[in-house]
Amino acid sequence: QGYRHLVDSSLDWGQGLPALRDFIQTTSEAAHSAVPAGSAPPRLMFYVSYFGLGSPLYWNITSSDRFQVRHLHSSIAGVSIPKHIQEINPFLEPGYFCLGASMLQPVYNTHAPGNWNAYLEAGYRRQARFLVRLATVEQGFQARILMGKVKEL
Repeated sequence: QGYRHLVDSSLDWGQGLPALRDFIQTTSEAAHSAVPAGSAPPRLMFYVSYFGLGSPLYWNITSSDRFQVRHLHSSIAGVSIPKHIQEINPFLEPGYFCLGASMLQPVYNTHAPGNWNAYLEAGYRRQARFLVRLATVEQGFQARILMGKVKEL
């Protein structure tokens, strides 16, 4: 349940895209190898909703003759919708739903539900700045700060 605590650049930079590509290919190969001889293999469906800086196309996360990839709403760091994403409102069929964690707790996207919002993001950033400053002070002073003996850093 890490998505409840980490979002945006704390989590998504596109580093999961190679693993997603491998998962899609491995799952498809396993499904095809399990089909009895003479039977038609299934064409698996993968739905992808992604937030991050990487490009699914760069990692070859696209449809093939063995499986179909449908890109649902995705975002790259809150900027305009990238060219590889086609906003579609598909009739959802059985398949695999691959959702980036930040799509569940959006900071920049208002289309998806979630507990994360601009107010919580601002608090998170204040705490992050505090921790960075705290790491730069002498250890004895750190202890005094953490015990509440110093009003401001």
